Amino acid sequence: MGIDLNIEKPKTKEENLKKINELPEKPETRPMKIFPWEPALVRRPDPNNADDIEEYKRIEAQPTVKEWMSFADALSTTEEVQEMFQETFYGIYKEEKEKSTMEGFIWLYKPEKNPRKNLKKSKLIDPSDIKHVLEISFARFIDNSPSAENRERGLISSAVRQICFSILEKQSDKIIAAWTSPKNVLSEGVLKNAGFVTKGEVVYDEEETKEKDHFWVLDKNELEKILEKKRANYEKTAGSG
Repeated sequence: MGIDLNIEKPKTKEENLKKINELPEKPETRPMKIFPWEPALVRRPDPNNADDIEEYKRIEAQPTVKEWMSFADALSTTEEVQEMFQETFYGIYKEEKEKSTMEGFIWLYKPEKNPRKNLKKSKLIDPSDIKHVLEISFARFIDNSPSAENRERGLISSAVRQICFSILEKQSDKIIAAWTSPKNVLSEGVLKNAGFVTKGEVVYDEEETKEKDHFWVLDKNELEKILEKKRANYEKTAGSG
């Protein structure tokens, strides 16, 4: 009896987590997915597009966003939004079509001076790594109308996973981090579902509040485990269809 040499080799991690699109680096008209199994689509908003600017302002104006995000205490001017769009900023969408409505956003940026100083004092991460930290902020428009009861769940976590994976793939030295109030349960759920782990507590900016926030850092291994699980479930469902 001969030996069957046509044994299918198990796929490597790189093959399993193969992207269908690269993370867009310039404004696009149509949202896209990075991984086919993820529900969220992302795109770079256009600083010169009035609709993109107004859709961002619509999200920023929500009471929950103003409560948890220090930069949203006062509504941003059009010029401030345009500057934001030129940074590492992505809109989050449900549909792959032009004129799709922005459901949320993700913004990555270098932390301000006080958070960096407090983080250094806390020793929650190696002080020499602070220069590599990117802070991540995100929000979603919450529509409380009856027609929105069946809105897509996990949309923000999905976008965070895709964007963070793509950034670390090209900039492996970056440390993607978040500060959250212990009361902000929804945001902490998003972070957990995207592979972030808590490192401890630290005051974000004592000029705003003396209360300590939870400090989170993205664990790339945890992120990859979550993506692998999502991929496997997607392929299982597709195969049984």
